[in-house]
Amino acid sequence: MLAALAGCGDDDSCGPGGDEAAGVTLAAVTFDNFAASANNDCPPSAGQHPTSVTVQGEQISPEVPGQFLVLCLPRPDLIDDQPVSFTDSERLEVIDVFGQDGDGCDIHFDDTAEPGSAAATFSGFCDNGTNESGFAMSLSGNLPISRTCGADPPEAQLAPLGGRAKVTASTL
Repeated sequence: MLAALAGCGDDDSCGPGGDEAAGVTLAAVTFDNFAASANNDCPPSAGQHPTSVTVQGEQISPEVPGQFLVLCLPRPDLIDDQPVSFTDSERLEVIDVFGQDGDGCDIHFDDTAEPGSAAATFSGFCDNGTNESGFAMSLSGNLPISRTCGADPPEAQLAPLGGRAKVTASTL
């Protein structure tokens, strides 16, 4: 039992599990094929901590190449099975969102807006996110985006975010 609570990778609690994981959707754009890698892209500002973990997925619907959603976990040692607010920058950061919706409009994360109510829940998260079994990530709430259609000026929106994705451990 203590091994599971400590995030150790020596039991069956690691990995995404068998529940459906069809990807996560933001503003009618679905992202999947997520991979996690200990790249130290967003290290915490102070103290000794494990290497931060980058989580990146690609847009799968509508199918538009080169679009992605990137999160970073500055303190993966603090991740457990409880929801993590997107306002908790010690545990979770939105690095960027590049997507294109069915109308051909570009969507991007709006880091100048109020953060919204988005949260992430991780399951099967072991070894600070680097266990070869991977893990599952569920996202919910609302996230601020900027939506640009053609030559029109960008429009700020608070977009719905939801879904579950399997995340493979890899090197990005």
